[in-house]
Amino acid sequence: MYTNLTKYPGLGFRHHIHGNRLHHCLILQATYALVRRAGRWVLEPLEEQPALSMTDLFRPVMAAAGSGKPGSDARALAQASSLQRESELLPFKSHADVLINGDAIAPDGLAAANWLAGVRIGGWSKLLKVSGPRNWERDRHGKWRLSAPEAAERVPLLYEHAYGGTVASAQAGEVEACDENPCGIGYLGQITPESSEAVLPVPAIEYPDDATPAEPGRIQRVAGFGAIPMHWQPRARRLGTVDIDAIRRDGPAYPDDFDPAYWQTAPADQWLPYLARGQEVELFNLVEGEPKVAFALPRWLGFAAVRSGGSNRYPDMRVDTLAIDTLARTVRLNWRLAVADEVDRPDWIGMELAIPEVLYPDGEPVPPEPQPETQSGRWRAAMARDQGEERGA
Repeated sequence: MYTNLTKYPGLGFRHHIHGNRLHHCLILQATYALVRRAGRWVLEPLEEQPALSMTDLFRPVMAAAGSGKPGSDARALAQASSLQRESELLPFKSHADVLINGDAIAPDGLAAANWLAGVRIGGWSKLLKVSGPRNWERDRHGKWRLSAPEAAERVPLLYEHAYGGTVASAQAGEVEACDENPCGIGYLGQITPESSEAVLPVPAIEYPDDATPAEPGRIQRVAGFGAIPMHWQPRARRLGTVDIDAIRRDGPAYPDDFDPAYWQTAPADQWLPYLARGQEVELFNLVEGEPKVAFALPRWLGFAAVRSGGSNRYPDMRVDTLAIDTLARTVRLNWRLAVADEVDRPDWIGMELAIPEVLYPDGEPVPPEPQPETQSGRWRAAMARDQGEERGA
């Protein structure tokens, strides 16, 4: 029923969303190399396209098991770590997620105590402050002081270096975790550190306007650019009120108070309107040797062909994920569309990515947003061309 007319990874599946109504959910993905050509940064499609991620991939746990004393690091005991790659098996996103994986690089490659790193897309931007290693240290009178940060050339942008964490409780074998980020540092919950705990690490990633507390145990905002797992509180609270009895009686269904923002994987301050073709992106202190990197998103059109009862319509697929890996220097885009079964009753659905210069070969102006009623002929021709090439292959 679902046909991917592109050479890029794609998937169609059925899912009950929006009031538990059946929808046909479509996903296309393209991954590009971020390269410099003639003094400009451009995106070039990878020859070997990575497959869609069908499950969450977590990083190895970074912390030792801890001593078991109240307040000691218990992230390993709880197997708490951050996402390396989020699953793309999501039916719908109401906004575009912007995700960044990589390191914050000190300006000019020179080690610094702290600096800003971030991203700008159009009128939206986000900057975070990163710092070299520092600690809360207890003096001989039992008072805490915040040490000066050591100079660093880079700071990995991982939630393991942001506020949060999991600590051993007073009860043997039990742990307390920060619901917002169980794999971070600085969180103590209801724990009072023992007098023997004279040094505790300080989060290295913070919001620029947030002052670092002078002593441990104070709540801070979790700062990061990466994907959030669905069981962490920022997403889990959007799942709503799960009625186990109703599930046992009626089968799986989303709760009445389910919030579709549950499917957004980025932090809430990284949700944007669906991204436009050719939109400019700027990275600051995120690419080694390049204090600023600016590039434009591809101008590709993503759309579907929905065939029902002998007629076709051509709804847009929206770019709802921009994932930038500054270490690998790759950029991943995902297009999505959810088609209501009760509206279209489709017999067949095709997915296509098209370059405007192919759809508009005679230099016609490309409209800023696709208008299906005026473009359906061009799209139908493009699809017929691709299907013909597939049959001839």
